[in-house]
Amino acid sequence: MLATGGLDYSVPVVAGTKATDAISALPLNTTAVAAEIAEAEAYIEAEWNAHNWRAVRFTGYGNSAMKGFGISPDAYTQMAMQLAYYRLNGKPCGTYESIMTRGFLHGRTEVGRSTSIDALNFCQAMDDPTISDAAKVELLQTATTAHSGYLAKAAKAQGVDRILLG
Repeated sequence: MLATGGLDYSVPVVAGTKATDAISALPLNTTAVAAEIAEAEAYIEAEWNAHNWRAVRFTGYGNSAMKGFGISPDAYTQMAMQLAYYRLNGKPCGTYESIMTRGFLHGRTEVGRSTSIDALNFCQAMDDPTISDAAKVELLQTATTAHSGYLAKAAKAQGVDRILLG
C-alpha cells in the first residue's frame, strides 16, 4: 500500500470494522471543567496577591565585571540567589539547573545544583562582621569555582541526580 503512494483507509482494521467505526463523541461535563478552571484561576490570583512581587533592574555592573572578577556569571548569579534565600530564610535553598550533555549522541540533560557546603560557607560568612571582606571574596571564589566544577562534571554525565534520583 505504501508503495502506491498512501494507505487505503477503506480496508478494515479489525475484521468487519473500520478505524472510523470506533470514533464516538467523548462525553464532557463542560460545567465541571469550567468550575475547575475558575477554581484554578482563583487560586493563582490569591497566590499572586499574597506575595510582594516586583521587578528590579540592576545596572551597576554586568557579565563583563563578573568575568573580570574571574567568576562565571552563572555561578555568580547562583551564589547571589543562594545568599538572598539564606538571608530571608536562614538556610540554603534547593536549586535545579538543567545542564546539557551535548558531548554524547542524543545528549540528554543532567542536573546542576548550586547548593553546596562551599555555598553555605559563603552565605554564613557574608553576615559575619568578624570575617574580613578579603576572606568573603575568597569564599565567594571558592563557592563559584566549586559550582562551575560541578556543572562541568554534570555536562560530562558525571552528575548524580539522573543516576541516583531519576
